[in-house]
Amino acid sequence: MTNEPETTGNTHPQPKDFVQDNFFEKGHWWLKIRQVLFNFVFLAVLVVPIVILFNSLSSGRLINSFHYWTWADGFDLTDYLNSAILLAFVIILVCSLAFLFRNNYREQNVYPKKKTYDAKKLEERKAILC
Repeated sequence: MTNEPETTGNTHPQPKDFVQDNFFEKGHWWLKIRQVLFNFVFLAVLVVPIVILFNSLSSGRLINSFHYWTWADGFDLTDYLNSAILLAFVIILVCSLAFLFRNNYREQNVYPKKKTYDAKKLEERKAILC
């Protein structure tokens, strides 16, 4: 005698995919190639100006193959950008720390005291998985 439940021949409904992403499914090669190429292009659009900026702000050339400012106007701009970059760094640091402290406070004091999920949807998901 086995302890397995009896079946009536009806199969249980398969759980639905809660998240679908064609990039990670089999096939869809054109989508994968296109998205990877776009990511590399936009990464270059983001990184190249930053490398040129830091290459020009440093006392010597960091990377020889990238553009380097040599005119006086460029150095005037870098003097301005030094202060602007420092100000942006300080603002980003202060905002990041504020969000960190807010998140830690909410995690320790707010979330344990109240539900942050929809109980009805949770029961529906449990029913699908069982």
